[in-house]
Amino acid sequence: QATADNQPKIVDAGSLLADGLTFDGSNDSLSTTSAISSTNIAIACVSKSANNATAGIFSMLDGFNDGHEALYLAGEIRIASNSSDLDVSATITNQNLYFANYDGSTQTLSSNGVASTQSISQTISVSSVAQIGSRAGGNLLNGSIKEIIVYTSDQTANRPAIEANIKNQYEIS
Repeated sequence: QATADNQPKIVDAGSLLADGLTFDGSNDSLSTTSAISSTNIAIACVSKSANNATAGIFSMLDGFNDGHEALYLAGEIRIASNSSDLDVSATITNQNLYFANYDGSTQTLSSNGVASTQSISQTISVSSVAQIGSRAGGNLLNGSIKEIIVYTSDQTANRPAIEANIKNQYEIS
């Protein structure tokens, strides 16, 4: 993010913020410098919402229902691959570990290690840059992201180990 006022905070009054990157919900977001175009994707994230509102965590969309995104809805976390949505209930105002994976035929979304799956089959090609802390076109995050890892490959086999490592690091049960 080139505009300083639009960068999420990591330090406040000289102290490192315990929640990681904090987004104020009004103008903060981060963008990649180039597109991340991949049918397969996995996103591991430790995050929480401050206000239980619809907000983007990670978004790589060319338009509505055209790409991948992980976002909060009131009381839910969602992974969307094109027009196929997989929603999981969660107390999104708590710090949680989310793991979203799409391998070209199955979406998986887990919250603190409890996974849900949905079968779909879509080819996804995106030319727009990815955004962290917002959805394409809006829905800015009012909350925080302690860690986010994005893979352009299927991480189904590695999910338990990735989740265990992150849960241990952030003491998530």
